[in-house]
Amino acid sequence: MKTTSTRSAPFTRTRSFDIIERIHFSRRVFLAVWLTIGLMFPAIAKRSAPLELKEITIGAVIYSAPHDAMGFVVATNGETKKELWRVRIYEVKKDPKLEGDVQDVFITSLVKDGESLIVTNEQGKKFRLDLATQKVTATEK
Repeated sequence: MKTTSTRSAPFTRTRSFDIIERIHFSRRVFLAVWLTIGLMFPAIAKRSAPLELKEITIGAVIYSAPHDAMGFVVATNGETKKELWRVRIYEVKKDPKLEGDVQDVFITSLVKDGESLIVTNEQGKKFRLDLATQKVTATEK
């Protein structure tokens, strides 16, 4: 006749204890890795999308500053929708060591001023675009 003991040997672990310990260990490892990566790469965050800029219509010409042409003002024929010209208002020089999208500087405002457009960018810099000659000059803030 075989007898079975209900007592377990000293210092033995139950199966459920091992599973719980492994879960806690996995969480600690995950947290350590996540914090390490987060501290190594603090510039992972992306900038938010720029606000949509309203076009300005003067006569039969529509003036816009599309986001895919950063720093440019585009003149379009209002009837045919054909581009008449585009002028670079300012150039954004990017540092290759930094993330590109956080260096973007978009146009935030187009305001008619006589025969010119006053163009303002996200940095608060203002430029005057002469609509007849397409000449750009920097203006005071």
